[in-house]
Amino acid sequence: MSYMVEQALKRGAIKKISKARSTGTYVVLIDNRDGKWCSGGAPWELACLDHGGSLGSHSRRHATSFMSAPEEWCDECQEETR
Repeated sequence: MSYMVEQALKRGAIKKISKARSTGTYVVLIDNRDGKWCSGGAPWELACLDHGGSLGSHSRRHATSFMSAPEEWCDECQEETR
């Protein structure tokens, strides 16, 4: 687990955790509206717990729509599903 995700978990910034069926990996949704967790500036962030890949998003709804398909944004998940 990355340091960012570990700290977000401790401080209650993780809003959802799910297991992606397509890859078998766990994905978390991080509330980054205060800008404390991710430096990219996106208010919502997805993180792959298995590989550390991440994706910033402008809305919670948009980010949530990508939780079930980490192979679209996590490089290592992409490699594993090829």
